[in-house]
Amino acid sequence: RHVLLAPRVDDCIALLLGSHRAYMREFEAVPGTYYLCKGWLESGSNPLKEYQEYEARYGPQEAMWLVDQQYRNYERLVLVAHSQADLEAYRPQALEVARFCERWGMRYEERLGSDAYVRRLIEAAASPGRAGDDFVVVPPGGEVRQDDFRR
Repeated sequence: RHVLLAPRVDDCIALLLGSHRAYMREFEAVPGTYYLCKGWLESGSNPLKEYQEYEARYGPQEAMWLVDQQYRNYERLVLVAHSQADLEAYRPQALEVARFCERWGMRYEERLGSDAYVRRLIEAAASPGRAGDDFVVVPPGGEVRQDDFRR
């Protein structure tokens, strides 16, 4: 009975960077990028954390083989934060992950993100009819389809 409004993205990094266009610039520059953010560092996963979990379960040799299979083709590790203060606060954790990821040749970079996409989402919620191309609007009783998210 309600309208569903969803960002037209296939990766949450577009939300953190502020737009689909910003995400595509990063993707086109280095498609093999693993992104870190405050939320992932606090409660999500990353290559170092996964290794530690695998090591406890399977031992160090099997754990290294598993993460090698998962991450060997990545080229870059990027910390995305919404403020300089967050970059500075989460940099030590991100650098610890980056040191671990050096085994695959990943280089470490940082980006200041933007809340522009989320702000547009809030504005579009007030006027779904004017949501634009950045959002999928599903009317009451409508169906969410994968094709709606393709650009």
